[in-house]
Amino acid sequence: MPIRLFTSGTHNGLSFSNDDIASIAAKTAAGSPDQIPIVLGHPKNDLPVLGYVPKRVIEMYKEGDKVSLGFEREEADLGDEGVELARELGKNKISIRLEDGRIRHIGLVRRAAVEENNEQDFAALTGDFAAVDGLDECNRMTLETVLKAIKGVFRNNKTDFEMKEKDKENEKQNAEFSALKKDVESISEKIDRLEKVLTGREDEKRRKTLTADFEAAEYSHLTDEQKAKAVDFCAKLESAEEVADYKAMLAAGNRKPDKPKDGSVTMDFGKKGDEKSAEDLIREQVDAVK
Repeated sequence: MPIRLFTSGTHNGLSFSNDDIASIAAKTAAGSPDQIPIVLGHPKNDLPVLGYVPKRVIEMYKEGDKVSLGFEREEADLGDEGVELARELGKNKISIRLEDGRIRHIGLVRRAAVEENNEQDFAALTGDFAAVDGLDECNRMTLETVLKAIKGVFRNNKTDFEMKEKDKENEKQNAEFSALKKDVESISEKIDRLEKVLTGREDEKRRKTLTADFEAAEYSHLTDEQKAKAVDFCAKLESAEEVADYKAMLAAGNRKPDKPKDGSVTMDFGKKGDEKSAEDLIREQVDAVK
């Protein structure tokens, strides 16, 4: 039989029908934390936490004409210090705190409002101690041991709280970092696209300038195809000096031979009326040798 948490009937002057129990089960499944805390009494802040019962294991079952809520004993997660403290204080009866129609926590009390719960020992849950109804219990702990157990429970809860807060902060930082990373990646992509656009515009502007340059008179000896190739070649050159050297080389191909000046050797040798045949030149050279 499951460990009973709550059942239909009249408790502390309040009546709960079978339908009410079904409603509590549904609201607990929908709105309670995944791990419902086990606490001493019914503290407003749900501390100290002695253990937990997963809400997924809480189920409805029939007890005669009543409907009850409970869970199997092996499903509870209860620390040794919490068990020891509950045993010493005699709070070994199960009582639940309802909030907005759902189970907020499971309290361990000396006497439960649900009369049926006073018939089940907390030992049925833990399996390692019996109910404490009197002051004649053997091996009763000292006050120092009780205080030590309380400190241990609060220390564990404080550590759990700090770890959860640290995890939340890490999650927040990771989320902020991921968002920042996405922003940086988006900006980088926009910059890359802008650079490509600007580079394309610069290339287009440069090619137009080169095309206009090769329309000058000094390149008139080039065909349209040659000029287009010259533009392609110059567009790939990295420095202005390289472009200037290449353009000068192409322009040099259009220069005509210099016209000989009057009185030059060439002009004197080729003067009209003084032409000599090759035979005459050879005879003159032979005569000079004699």
